[in-house]
Amino acid sequence: MNRKGKLLASALAATLASTAVVPAVSAASFTDMKGNTHEEAVLALVKAKVINGYPDGTFKPNRTLTRSDVVKLIGKYLVAEGYSVPADYKTKSRFTDVTMKDSGDELLKYAAMIKDYGILGGSNGRLLAKEDMTREDMAIALVRLIDLVEDIDVATYVAGQKFTGDVTDLHAAKTSARPYILVLDYFDITNPTLDKFNPKSTTTRGQFATFLYRITNQNIGDIVAPKVDLAEFKATGANTFTVTFNQAVDWKNAKYSVKKSNSDVAISSVEIAKDKKSAKLVMSSKLTEGNYTISVSGIAGKTFTKTTRVANEKATSIDFLNDYAVPSAAGDKVRVGYKVVNQYGEDITAAVPNVVASSNVTGTGSSTTVKYTEGIVEITKATRDSTFKQGDKISVSITDRATGITSSKVVTVASKSKVSEVEITGLYNDVNRSAALNVDANYEDFHLVLKAKDQYGLEVPAQEIAGDVIVSVSNTSIIDVNRSVTSPIFTQLTIDGKRQTVLELKEPRNKRHGKATISIKSRTTGKTATYEVIVAEGVKADTITLGTPQLAVAGEKTEVPFLVYGTDGREITNAAILNHANGVKVITNDRYVKTVIENDPLTGRAKLFITDSSNSSTDRQVLVTATTANNKVTTMYVTMRAKAEASRIVATKGIGTNVVVGGTITLSKETLVVNDQYGRDFALTNSNLATAVNSTNRDKYVIEVETIDDKVALSSNKYITANNSVTVTGVKRGSDTVLLTLQQIDSKGVARNVDSRAYELNVNVTDKSNIVHYELKHIDVIYDNPAITSSNNYAREIIVYGITTDGQRVVVPASEYTVITGHDDLVYNASTGTIYVRGNKDIVDKNDEYISVKVIVNADRQPVTLDQTVVVTKAEPYANTIELQSANGYTVQGEILHIPGTTANVNISSTNLKAVLKITDQYGEDISSSASNRIILTATNLVNSNNDSTVPEVTGNGTNTLTFTGVQRGDSFFLTYIVDNKALTTQVAVGQ
Repeated sequence: MNRKGKLLASALAATLASTAVVPAVSAASFTDMKGNTHEEAVLALVKAKVINGYPDGTFKPNRTLTRSDVVKLIGKYLVAEGYSVPADYKTKSRFTDVTMKDSGDELLKYAAMIKDYGILGGSNGRLLAKEDMTREDMAIALVRLIDLVEDIDVATYVAGQKFTGDVTDLHAAKTSARPYILVLDYFDITNPTLDKFNPKSTTTRGQFATFLYRITNQNIGDIVAPKVDLAEFKATGANTFTVTFNQAVDWKNAKYSVKKSNSDVAISSVEIAKDKKSAKLVMSSKLTEGNYTISVSGIAGKTFTKTTRVANEKATSIDFLNDYAVPSAAGDKVRVGYKVVNQYGEDITAAVPNVVASSNVTGTGSSTTVKYTEGIVEITKATRDSTFKQGDKISVSITDRATGITSSKVVTVASKSKVSEVEITGLYNDVNRSAALNVDANYEDFHLVLKAKDQYGLEVPAQEIAGDVIVSVSNTSIIDVNRSVTSPIFTQLTIDGKRQTVLELKEPRNKRHGKATISIKSRTTGKTATYEVIVAEGVKADTITLGTPQLAVAGEKTEVPFLVYGTDGREITNAAILNHANGVKVITNDRYVKTVIENDPLTGRAKLFITDSSNSSTDRQVLVTATTANNKVTTMYVTMRAKAEASRIVATKGIGTNVVVGGTITLSKETLVVNDQYGRDFALTNSNLATAVNSTNRDKYVIEVETIDDKVALSSNKYITANNSVTVTGVKRGSDTVLLTLQQIDSKGVARNVDSRAYELNVNVTDKSNIVHYELKHIDVIYDNPAITSSNNYAREIIVYGITTDGQRVVVPASEYTVITGHDDLVYNASTGTIYVRGNKDIVDKNDEYISVKVIVNADRQPVTLDQTVVVTKAEPYANTIELQSANGYTVQGEILHIPGTTANVNISSTNLKAVLKITDQYGEDISSSASNRIILTATNLVNSNNDSTVPEVTGNGTNTLTFTGVQRGDSFFLTYIVDNKALTTQVAVGQ
């Protein structure tokens, strides 16, 4: 077991103390220690209750220790410290001269321990237990015990140190003992005043006590393997901390956490120093004033924490870059470069906007302007004063208003700026930084990033570069530049928060893959910068695998699992690429079955669909053939099942089955759950339900409703149709079964059963005598608006429940109670069962009104009065919830809004975009129509699915009306709706 870090003193103390016989005698009364060379050590250890003397008042410092003594003592210590005795010590003797018969159990087991733990090895397989312990063997035992408990290698450590030893008779020791004697010499455990160690001599109790005393005053473990400690944690940059340990550490499993006032601060990256002592932590944002605490775990088995105080970033100095001002080509302006440095020595010029400058160039039309993002002071001369001349002196002062730091300099107007050299730093895609340049890419998204510097080392403005350089392209069939090489356009982009000069690339006339070198040469110095542009071949489909769909049904769109891999071995998941000439072609042998590959708007992955427009009522086999651009063919037969038909009624929804006599249950298409022949939900709609049982409604469905007993009665028309529902009325107390039979009308106009089994709806009817308690359902707040004359707007339903003896809740028929309101203009309509504010009336003035509503129930033995206070308010309706709904041909599926599109170019209507938004106010009323003009639309993340030249764009974001251009089938975008501070974002798929 590992006891690293534990002091060895307790081990050796136990060893020496156990050789004495108790009771102990105090150190002061030892009769044989006065003036002894070991007296100091013995007295100190006795005082510390580490060692004892003998009952006769002596310590016997000159008594010799045998090897058996040492073995037992070290063994006892190891057991006390948790080290295990080998389980096989009785059956497997480690030394030939130590047996159970001759040595006894105690020596046998401890001998096994010191052998297995590497403390003593013996000689030629023998322990030599009865022989005296030599000083050289004692050195070996002591140092190896140190190594074991401290988990270190002291001898190796000492061997690597440069020191002059005190021991002169090291040569007299056996070779194997010499490194261990050097350890005792190095740490002054031997007597440094004596030059001889006498390795062959025996070890006495007194010598051992001195060894022990000196070892207890050494922290050998900490010296050889010093404890890891977090030495420093401090800010070394505007967004950077450096954490430093007192020694090199293993950072492999390190984990970091930085907090400010108990809030986590995100770490962007970690960089380990070469010396392994420190790490630089780059934070995701700038540091601000306050205390930051670092926690580092996974190093040396510990967690280290440290806190440091950070000040807000500030400018500490402003430096002029040179002694001159560089004139523009026209000569009416000069530029002076400067740099702002923060407290960490970092250049923060582009991040300090509060810099102002002044100069001695004055007069109407003159100006001194700071362009902080470029680190330039631009001085413009008044028109009447002509131009700056070489050698002119200009006094310039620059001040940071935030800190008051000022720097002034007199600069000399130099000769006109010319591009002296160009450095091309790389290729940048301003749409997708990780995008690869290949023949399928949008070339105009790629830019060469460069710096053009003049003869003074200042960066030349983008608009002044073209006239000073010559641009050439080695192969214009591979790549070209914006406009042309004869008149290139240099512009600027913001890259990583900094404005940088770029040269936009352009698609060549005849696109080819390959390599081409773009060169930019200074007309003044001839210095040339080159950059090799590699245009890859692009993605080319090599293999395709088709999977069998779980279920393909006539008249439906079915996904077919598939995988496509390119010639580079990578999976192709983009529909635009797959639909390209280098993609795949999927066809069928059935004229009714078409295929399409489109991107899933949610995942972005391509999906393959087959759509059967036949509406066939029989199953058939359809052959699907897929061919890749590499002319590899895969075929598969798909069983196209017969079109979905309503098969059986499996449940009801949204209705109760407990009614009171006179109470009703309404059965309609909305209350039935129907499955098709494949066990899927089948929606009953006005298009597939008959309006009547006749031949005109051939192949359409009706549901016949019947009862078994007389406890309920049905309305006169006992068919559920597209325009008819069936009312079930409780007649007498008891249970009844309502049978619902799904039927389809044949060519003769006869309704025939689709399923021989009718669905059984069990209805329980109770009467007033079985009701023990009545409840009035909570009446929501009523909106008072005299402009609303319809009783349907903002009316609230009155519902009374009866609680039966068995705890069932039933709705009490309106005919069984009377409603009385506490205000003449708060009206109850018995036919609709609602209360509302009478049209053209105004109940509420300013504050809400609280009006009593009483309901008198005609209960079994005596009337029951229910009372509730209703709030009437003038609070204007606002959007409380917003959700999507299909409307005007725009459909909602899951979290995606689908806009139809059968042609390449698709027109998107803002009116339709707003129509799909259902807006419900705080009163639960649908205000979609009245609130439509308050809808704010914002379209973002427009995706050009096929990466062609027709790029989807939008204008009008943040308004009620959007205008889209360049939107084609397959494109997508995100649309955010905002109404009265309620927001909803959805993905929009066009023509998918």
